[in-house]
Amino acid sequence: INPTLELLEKYGSNDAFTINGVAWGKTAEQIANMDEGSIAFVTGQLNILKVDRGEYKESIASFKIEEIIFPMDVLIPFNLIGISGNVGQNVDVKYFDSGKNNAKFTLAVRRGKDDPDWFPIELWGAKAKVAERYVEKGSRVSVKGHVKQESWADRKTGEVRTKPVVVADQIGLEGKNQDSESGGGTSQHDRTANSQTTSQNSPAAFRSSPAM
Repeated sequence: INPTLELLEKYGSNDAFTINGVAWGKTAEQIANMDEGSIAFVTGQLNILKVDRGEYKESIASFKIEEIIFPMDVLIPFNLIGISGNVGQNVDVKYFDSGKNNAKFTLAVRRGKDDPDWFPIELWGAKAKVAERYVEKGSRVSVKGHVKQESWADRKTGEVRTKPVVVADQIGLEGKNQDSESGGGTSQHDRTANSQTTSQNSPAAFRSSPAM
C-alpha cells in the first residue's frame, strides 16, 4: 500500500510537506482501514531515491512505515530523524551579513547491501562551526534532527524542484571509516548488524486515499 504522508517540518511550525509512503502486511491493513486525512504517530525508515528526469536526477523522499503506534485526534507536531554514515565531500561553509553561519555536506547511509542513500545535511550556529573544524570527506558522523523539504525553480525549465534535507540539531563525530570512499555507512539504530537507515517522522496525516 502506498499512502501519501503529510509531515510538519518541526515543532511549533505550520510548514508542512508531503512524501510518498509504503507499508506492508499488518501495517498496510491498518492504513487501509484509516480514513483520508487521518492523523497517526508512525515510525519507520526514510529513504532517498534518485529519479531520472532526463536532464537531471531528482532526490525523492520515500518513507517506509514500520509501525503505527497510535492514531490521534489532534495534531501534535513531531518530526525526528537519526542517521549515521560517511561524509561524501568536504563541508561547504557560509557566513552571512546577519552574523549567522551554516555548514552543508552529504551523508552516505547504507541499507543492507544496497547502494547508499545520500542525505543532504544542514547545520547552523555552533554546530556548523564544529562541522567546519572537524568534519571532512570520509569522516564518519551521526546526526539527529528533523527533515525539511527545499524547493526552487529550475533555471532552464522554470519547473519547481524539491529535495529533502536533514537539519541537524545534534552531530556526533565517529572518526573515519575504511569504506568511506565507497559511501559505506550504517544507521544509528543498529551499527553492529546489517543496518538500515532509521528515521522517525510523526505524526503523519494521510491526505489521499491509500493506493494499492
